Amino acid sequence: MSLIVGVRFIEPALYMGDGLDKSSPYRRVKKRQRCRVKNRDMIVVPSFNLCVIIDRGIYIKKGLEDLVYSLINAGVRWFQYRDKCSGDGEIARAVSSMLPLCREAGARLIVNDRADIASRLGADGVHLGQGDMAVVAARRTLGKDKIIGCSARLVEEAERAEAEGADYLGVGAIYQTRTKPDARVVGVARLAEITRRVKLPVIAVGGITRPRVSDVLGAGAT
Repeated sequence: MSLIVGVRFIEPALYMGDGLDKSSPYRRVKKRQRCRVKNRDMIVVPSFNLCVIIDRGIYIKKGLEDLVYSLINAGVRWFQYRDKCSGDGEIARAVSSMLPLCREAGARLIVNDRADIASRLGADGVHLGQGDMAVVAARRTLGKDKIIGCSARLVEEAERAEAEGADYLGVGAIYQTRTKPDARVVGVARLAEITRRVKLPVIAVGGITRPRVSDVLGAGAT
């Protein structure tokens, strides 16, 4: 079973310099190979399936490129960039700075909300909230080969997203999270109900810390 868990921060116990604690349940290494990104050696971990959501307000104290580089070196191969506050130009600049790092490391980059920017810059896809554009409209913008994710808190929302052609679901907040304290908690039981009712991959988001990984996987997060 692959582990795809959405988080809005990297727990200090998991993120240790340029690598993961060897005892971390997030670490799944089958093969290592080396690549170079901007003349820097990096470890590529093809089997590592942790989705990290980078929020504009979180990386403010660390340069975005340095943050992405460190996360790639820690094994991350799936990023979602989220910026609810900035204008189009700043969002596009941030995505443009992340893309070369992701491309050279074989990582995927999903843009939150903005299918137009994802399409124009060649990102791997878009993640849509319940109040964003419809999945079918995003598909027209991006094309059939791009990834479209959709947030869901309710079973009905998950089933609708699947019927409209979403490629994966983001379900949360599973637990209370300090990065979005006003988010309503869905809980593990709701997560399990959603995973039973849909066939799409489900990313569990919100408060996913090391001790909670097994419960989230047990509820069907893929």
